Amino acid sequence: MSSAPRISHPPVLRGRDEEQQAVRRLLDGARAGTGGALTLLGGAGIGKTALLDLAVAEAGDLTVLRAAGVEPESGIPYAGLHGLLRPLGRERAALPPARARVLGRALELGVAAPGLALPAAVLDLLSAAAAAGPVLACVDDAHHLDPASLAALCFAARRLAGEPIALLLASREEHPALGGVPARTLHPLCPADARDLAADLTAGVLTEDLHAALDRIAGGNPLALRELTGALTPAQLAGTAAPPDTLPRGGRLWRAHDGRLARLPGRTRHLLLLAAAAPGMDAATLLRAAGPRYATVLEEAERAGLLRATGQGYAFAEPGMRAVVYSGAAPAHRRAAHRLLAGLPGQDRLRRAWHRAAALDGPPEELGDDLAAAAQ
Repeated sequence: MSSAPRISHPPVLRGRDEEQQAVRRLLDGARAGTGGALTLLGGAGIGKTALLDLAVAEAGDLTVLRAAGVEPESGIPYAGLHGLLRPLGRERAALPPARARVLGRALELGVAAPGLALPAAVLDLLSAAAAAGPVLACVDDAHHLDPASLAALCFAARRLAGEPIALLLASREEHPALGGVPARTLHPLCPADARDLAADLTAGVLTEDLHAALDRIAGGNPLALRELTGALTPAQLAGTAAPPDTLPRGGRLWRAHDGRLARLPGRTRHLLLLAAAAPGMDAATLLRAAGPRYATVLEEAERAGLLRATGQGYAFAEPGMRAVVYSGAAPAHRRAAHRLLAGLPGQDRLRRAWHRAAALDGPPEELGDDLAAAAQ
């Protein structure tokens, strides 16, 4: 029995050798009756879903259950459990009556009494399914699961050591319920692996200029590379047109970042636009530009995983987001940000001239002369 379509060929993943080995160990443990759970953590497009696809492709004769958190359902209690466990109707009917009733109320009515009854019933149901053979349960976008479903699944995940069950979760961010569940964080691909992936996607026809543009925009994000290479025009591939300068508008990654930005307060979006307009700016300069009131906003942006401090200044935690913040902002807002940055004291002449030019802060001839003089 399987509730998920099988993938005929395992995906080829660049730069994910250790993660692939961890997934295969999890599957082998389920086959040996010593299963467990693993959480894959990382930003949008970093490769979590590809690893779930790998697990499903290599599941062999395992029973496969698969579900994904959906943001519109994140407020519906037990919607996530309903998506994952719905195929196990026969196994649910075979449970002891009390456990079957608890599960039935949760999955059909969305209600459950507090305490151990429901999480224990979820574990019992997975064990009943595994009685006929090992089980692989995959849950993508766990950060969008309703809290009740996530808590029940993590309760089961922490108790799978002696069961022929592998539970694989993928989440964009850590959550208190995930405590105690082994986790691996997926980082951006190293430059060599990113270039190998880009070469795979384009049959090795990229020029050095295109490689450099893709490295700069994607920052090692596999989905960004896929979407960028898929949107290249024949003229760009031939080197007769300028390389791309941002993620494809309307692509999955653009929509993911844009949706996240749309939910942020206006003050946070303003701070992010300043950071996008001057990459690598240190905290003191960023706060001089935004104003001292933005100190707490900067702290919140760090805690939310939007910005991270580096040795040189602040960078976006997810490289593709910078392009969406900057290119997605209204032109008037971008010019205002550059005008504000151009007026900061203590800047070198070239940086000030560049910000003035980006802000259209003066006659074009004057701005061009300033840039040329500063560059010399």
